[in-house]
Amino acid sequence: KTVNDGALAAAHTALRQIDTLRHGRHDHLFNAEISRIAQPSPQTLGMCGFLRAYDPPRRAATTAEPK
Repeated sequence: KTVNDGALAAAHTALRQIDTLRHGRHDHLFNAEISRIAQPSPQTLGMCGFLRAYDPPRRAATTAEPK
């Protein structure tokens, strides 16, 4: 049940959205939102010691703008 309601449901939703784009429909894009994820503290405890989040642009102190 967890897989069906979680990852599998998200995959089916993405595939439906791709199919609508193929047919020239893009109404679902009007429901898009912008979210901000708070920056984790530099040292965070993980399951096996300290956690270092993988975030190359932030770690390199650069922007993630496309080239």
